[in-house]
Amino acid sequence: MGKKDMYLTMPSFFKCPISLDVMKSPVSLSTGVTYDRDNIQRWLDSGHDTCPATMQVLDSKLFVPNHTLHRLIQTWSNNNNQHFNSPSFSQIHELFSRVSDSYSTQTRLESLVKILRFASESEGNCNFLSSNEKFVSVLVGILGSDSPDPNPNPNPNLLETVLKIVQLVVKSIVNDKQKHKLILHSNHNLIPNLTKILKSTGLGSRLILKSVLSTLISLTSIKQNKIKLIKCGGVQIIGNIISNIDDNVENHLTIEFLITLLEMLVGCLEGRVSISGDPNCVPGIMRKLMKVSMVGNEHIVAILWSLCYYFRDQNSKEVVIKSNGGLSKILLMMQSNCSPAVKKMCCDLLRIFRVNFKSCLSSYDTKTTHIMPC
Repeated sequence: MGKKDMYLTMPSFFKCPISLDVMKSPVSLSTGVTYDRDNIQRWLDSGHDTCPATMQVLDSKLFVPNHTLHRLIQTWSNNNNQHFNSPSFSQIHELFSRVSDSYSTQTRLESLVKILRFASESEGNCNFLSSNEKFVSVLVGILGSDSPDPNPNPNPNLLETVLKIVQLVVKSIVNDKQKHKLILHSNHNLIPNLTKILKSTGLGSRLILKSVLSTLISLTSIKQNKIKLIKCGGVQIIGNIISNIDDNVENHLTIEFLITLLEMLVGCLEGRVSISGDPNCVPGIMRKLMKVSMVGNEHIVAILWSLCYYFRDQNSKEVVIKSNGGLSKILLMMQSNCSPAVKKMCCDLLRIFRVNFKSCLSSYDTKTTHIMPC
């Protein structure tokens, strides 16, 4: 092998441990191992709850973009004239036109897949997409009934691709409040359209459901978006899904997203009133407590603490008291390997309910009763 060939050898840590191909959108799990986004998403969606490389059980199925590695891969590929079929900025404008002007689902889908590849490359690319108001408006239109496509029911692949692009664009501007508000002002149907998809998808496509939830979580960092989602009936839809979704491992990440979104909404008065008054929300999360991932359990405790302890919502307190084994679950959660902050929340909750700790555990077969509550 010549010296030149040696320089062109792909660094092993540029390759996804699953596919062994160079990573286009590297993301890291809680174990610290990095994978290509699409590959690890498929692994998790197939029901696995472990890291493929280490086989460790994941505390959370959430992952974070590895921007440093992504830049290294880009630098290496540019220096070695390696290209991975990502469209250029000039080509993106042509793809914009195809998506905007075409009535053909297939033409739109092919163009959007290329745009998604472009968006996945970097946050800068996502910012470039978000700066094109017409393109964002077209995406929002596809998500809703005002799409120029004569078919009122978009192709699932088309819908999924659009949602992924919107998700990336929204996440890229989440810290730019001015740009965030400008895009939402120009595309006032975004949250209503996402809410409609959330309602119509229900327990259907897990991928679409998670994309919608992830986008809504990013959007609700702004209070006015929380209120808009609440007015669109978001709390009732979330409560209905939580009440009906199975607790199996395949659904744990979806449940995490649902509960995280509720936790975002409980931060405003309108959200608390809606969650407390919904017949499914608090009973639903009480049934899920101790049956989902640790991350999901911690989010549930945070919601209960906010409603019952911090804001002293009487209706929510009554639901917790009446729930089957609810207080016992809170005690067991406090004795689990949760974070110190969540342990304190559990302790606060048990104090306001003035729990008799021994009787609370009488119906539970547990070997942790020697651990004294705070």
